[in-house]
Amino acid sequence: MSTSILSVKDLSVGFHTYRGDIKAVRGVTFGVDEGEIVGIVGESGCGKSVTAHAVMGLLPKENSFISGGSISFMHNDITTLSEEAMENIRGSAISMIFQDPMTSLNPVLTIGQQMTEGVKGLTGQEAYEKALALLERVGIANPRERMKDYPHQFSGGMRQRVMIAMALMGNPRLLFADEPTTALDVTIQAQILALLDELRHDMKMSIVLVSHDLGVIARICDRVNVMYAGRIVEQGTVAEIFHNPQHPYTKGLLNSLPRMDMSLDEELPVIDGQPPDLLYDITGCSFVSRCSCAMQVCTDTKPVEQSVSDSHKAECWLLAKNRSKEAV
Repeated sequence: MSTSILSVKDLSVGFHTYRGDIKAVRGVTFGVDEGEIVGIVGESGCGKSVTAHAVMGLLPKENSFISGGSISFMHNDITTLSEEAMENIRGSAISMIFQDPMTSLNPVLTIGQQMTEGVKGLTGQEAYEKALALLERVGIANPRERMKDYPHQFSGGMRQRVMIAMALMGNPRLLFADEPTTALDVTIQAQILALLDELRHDMKMSIVLVSHDLGVIARICDRVNVMYAGRIVEQGTVAEIFHNPQHPYTKGLLNSLPRMDMSLDEELPVIDGQPPDLLYDITGCSFVSRCSCAMQVCTDTKPVEQSVSDSHKAECWLLAKNRSKEAV
C-alpha cells in the first residue's frame, strides 16, 4: 500500500502588483505518493513553478501570499510554519533542482564550496566525502578535481548533474525538479531523466517533475497533472493522459506535438488565442476563449471536476454533457 508523501489541497497563491493582486494559483489539489514521480505540465505562466515554490517555502516575501488551502508533507501541515521551521525541512527532507543551473550556481565559489556549505549534521570532512560520492554517483568524472572547479568550467549537462548532486546532499524524501532539462540537447536530456529515475529507485525518493515538455513528462512520470491558468484541469496516469485525454487543453497540447508520420508540408496544429489575465476573476472555464468545443455553460459557470476513472479526472463541461447523453 502506497504512503502519501505530499498532499496539496485547494492551494491558492497570489502576488501584490501595481495593477492589483495577481491570482497565480487558484485552488490546486494534487498528491505525491512514496517512490513515485508526479508530473506538472502546462505552458509558461500557468502556475507550475509558483506551486513548487509555495511547497518549498520559497515564494518572495515582499509581494507573495497564500490565500487559501493547505500543504501537508509527511502528514504535517507546513503551510503556516515559520521560516526557521521551514529551514529544518527545506534542503533536507524536501529539496529542489532549479530551472537554470548557470544562474542557480554561484559563479565565484567552487563546486565543492557550494555543495558543502550549510550542510547540517556533518563535519566539514564528512560533508566533503559525501559531496565526492554524490558527484561520482551522478556521473561527474574525477570528482575530487572537479570539486575545485567553478561553474563556468562545466558544460550545461554537467552543471545540471552538479545541481542534482547538491539537491541530494540532505537525503531528501521529496525532490522538486523544475524544468531540469531546459536548454539541454536531447541526448543529455535523456541521460538526466534516466539518472533521476534511477535515483528515485535507489534512494527511495519521490519526485515532482515540473515541465512544459510533454516528452519529458511521458519519459519517467507515473502520474500527470495538466495545469492551465492556475488550475489543474486534468490529472491521471501517464497512459490515461497520453492515450485518453479528456480536456480540450490537454488534447491541444498533445496535437501540437510533431509526429513521425507527418508530411513535410503539413502544418503543426496550434492552440489559438492567449491564456486569461490572472489579475481578474474567472467566472466560467478558464479555457473557454480558446476552446473550439465551448458551450454557453462554459462561459457562465466554473466546470465541475468529472471522474473518468478512479485515477483520471478532468474539469470540463463536455464530460458532463456526454454523460447526460449516455444516461438518456
